[in-house]
Amino acid sequence: MIRRILAVVLQLLLVLLLLPCCCFHRATGTFGSQPDRSVSNTVYIVSLRSAPPVLAYRGGFAGFPATAPPPPSPRLASAAQSAFSALQSAADRVRGALGGRIRKEWERQRGKWRGKGKALVRSAKARQFAAFLKRQQRNVAASAGVPPARILHSYRYLSNGFAARLSPAQVRRLQRHPAVARVRASVRLYPATTHSPTFLKLPASLWNASRGTWGERSAGAAGVAEGAASRGEGVVIGVIDSGIWPEHPSFASQPGAPSPTAPSTFAGACETTGDFEACSGKVVGARAIRAAFEAEGGSVDLTVDYLSPRDSFNHGSWCAGAAAGNSGVDITAKTGQLIGAASGMAPGALLSIYKVLWRSSSQAASAPLADVKAAVEQAILDGVDVISISLAGLYDYTDYFTDVSYLNALRAGVVMVMAAGNDGRPPTAWSSWRTLSNFSPFYLTVGASSIGRQFSAAVTMGNRKSLVGASMGGDERTAAGLPLVDGLTARIGGTYEGKYCFEEGLDPAKIAGKLVVCVRGTAYIWQKVQEVSRCGGLGMILINDPKGDSNLYDNIPSPVPVLHLTAKDGAALLTYMKKTRNATASIPGAFTIRQLPGHPVIASFSSSGPLADPADSPMHPYPTNDILKPDLVAPGLSLWSAAAGSLENAGVVTFGLLSGTSMATPHVAGVAALLVQRNPTWSPAQVMSAMLTSATTTNDAGKPIKLESGATATPWEMGAGMINPPGMLDPGLTYNMDAQDLLNFLAGQDHGLTQSLFRNYTLSPTSPANLNRPLISVSRIAKTATVSRTVTNVASAASNYTAKVVVPSGVKVTVKPATFAIGIGESVTFNVTFTVTKQSSKFSYGSLTWVDKLGHAVRSVLAVQPLRR
Repeated sequence: MIRRILAVVLQLLLVLLLLPCCCFHRATGTFGSQPDRSVSNTVYIVSLRSAPPVLAYRGGFAGFPATAPPPPSPRLASAAQSAFSALQSAADRVRGALGGRIRKEWERQRGKWRGKGKALVRSAKARQFAAFLKRQQRNVAASAGVPPARILHSYRYLSNGFAARLSPAQVRRLQRHPAVARVRASVRLYPATTHSPTFLKLPASLWNASRGTWGERSAGAAGVAEGAASRGEGVVIGVIDSGIWPEHPSFASQPGAPSPTAPSTFAGACETTGDFEACSGKVVGARAIRAAFEAEGGSVDLTVDYLSPRDSFNHGSWCAGAAAGNSGVDITAKTGQLIGAASGMAPGALLSIYKVLWRSSSQAASAPLADVKAAVEQAILDGVDVISISLAGLYDYTDYFTDVSYLNALRAGVVMVMAAGNDGRPPTAWSSWRTLSNFSPFYLTVGASSIGRQFSAAVTMGNRKSLVGASMGGDERTAAGLPLVDGLTARIGGTYEGKYCFEEGLDPAKIAGKLVVCVRGTAYIWQKVQEVSRCGGLGMILINDPKGDSNLYDNIPSPVPVLHLTAKDGAALLTYMKKTRNATASIPGAFTIRQLPGHPVIASFSSSGPLADPADSPMHPYPTNDILKPDLVAPGLSLWSAAAGSLENAGVVTFGLLSGTSMATPHVAGVAALLVQRNPTWSPAQVMSAMLTSATTTNDAGKPIKLESGATATPWEMGAGMINPPGMLDPGLTYNMDAQDLLNFLAGQDHGLTQSLFRNYTLSPTSPANLNRPLISVSRIAKTATVSRTVTNVASAASNYTAKVVVPSGVKVTVKPATFAIGIGESVTFNVTFTVTKQSSKFSYGSLTWVDKLGHAVRSVLAVQPLRR
């Protein structure tokens, strides 16, 4: 009874604290805190501790029943999954009308299961509690002199807080408010592509296309069966990016196919304007979110962008096409040469688009974190199943309440996939910082790899000798032959490093009408082609520096043709130019497609870990290397997908050839959609687990995957390895994490903040190393360290598993139990103990694989650092 009375008293005190301040101001003769007139353009995210968000609320406020989804029953989920599998198997076997009825029943039951959590989010009690949170937020804002008009976003479902433009004085007032947990400036995120987004509008990377026919083979999802209910039908992927070009054949209804319709569990909307009249085909939702962008002074440049969800510079359309674009859409070059057929990983899935990337006249496309958070929350409310975010920029920074949002997205049953970033490896193998973005455990972080395909063309010198390089070919002018000039000869006066074609470093009088030879290095490649184009050059031949990277790029965005040569062939070209007066060369318009051996390799731009010394990175939220990221890699180097078109030339269909972890991310999102469709009872953590334990660490020759530099890739560059769709379909065992596990993890990192926010939860702080992820990383081991993991049998039969260990150097590994029997739907917990045998400052790597006689091999990466504390 005393506890109840104390709880009521505390609740009343909290309500009083949340009321606007009513002190009398002598100077003004008014009541309440006065609005601050000196508001800057800085947008802040204000996070409250007064109440949990809707998806985490378990009750405690009078008149408001609990709104958090109840924890799923493992036994019920296992039984339901068995029933779904039986229906799907029958639909695959039975043809005709009966097969159609079985498939419809499968889809109905699947939708019913998946719709339970989505209906709860949109229930009347959820809306009522969300309205209560909004009132709290406005009261807190008013107490600091922030009027409602200055509140840009209200976060209520995934986290409790708001985004607003604030003055320094308002920030200080809010920081002192007892209901406020944190006030942080919103940061900017950027597309995770390997070149400047300003170049994506140039026509060199845009190509004509003709429609394929419905039902053709999905060119991109090799190894994924396309039988009944296997293409992602009924699954909605939310793409948070730069919008979409909805009329593109990758998204439009295909000839002979039924018009796609959104599942009953989806409640999204299509925001229409003059230039975005309607969603079409598989695009079932589209929203434009830019309140924070505009509040920060980012006026949308309407000469290059649209205020609607329409994409203006390819990035969003590309990612949407890679995730769920229609299959069999032919891509042809401007010359008419067939390139191949475009397809998304889940060509039957639907798309809901959230435009957060905007272009202004003063800067490249970017997205404020405040807008991204609002988009994620809106996507959850709309009822998406998977979220793809190809944005990066949060290096050794994250916001606790952003992580709470992503944790609650996982609680809502949504799989989130995010880009690792494009800043390559740290400058040394062991530096005090890492280049990785998006390194929390609540989502999949994706690095980029190659697929071994290269577009090639030859440059023929005036002596009739040819050199083959990476290129999409030339044009009529380069095919006819042009004079050659190198950057060193064409530099302006004594310009530093003229051979690198640095910006403003070339003399237009020496460049105009010629093929320009530039050495790689010093400047970004796109800066070199910009300089060549500015000076009137008609083409560029890029040659590798003997002391630099050896890889070749065939997708350099440029208004003029570009051909990329190795250092050896580049030296041969320079020798010819030196010995020949009035040297010339030609590049034909045609190209060839070569399949190179030894792939995949990890792209040199793909960001990686680890964080060497947590003490050197005070902004890092989890000061440890016990969370191994990226999680895995996927194709992200020189790939084609849908591109934005032109309203003036509506009949011209375009595709773009791009590289980046931006490109890898939607591949994984599409594959996740296939797993969500196939296994509707699985949690997001189980979907992620199936992809990680089935990933491959060898290339097409059976050798270890390497970096572009030639060194063997480590888990800090590729995580579990290359995504492997065939292997993920029957993983055998999965590692599951529920909301309680992740809250325990947060409680172990934030020194009491989680417990104060989630007051109706019993929390047991957990170290990052003990989070139930398939990737096992333990840093700074003094003598011994033991971690615990739990696996669940998701196979259709009971089995016996045995541990097979590849032991990392410097430690002894003990697994207990080393064998176990496990029934259908059952779980088993095991411990892994690492005993140091040799101290080292570096990580060493191995693996733990659980194998059975049914063909399952459930692999976990081991990364350990036997370093004395």
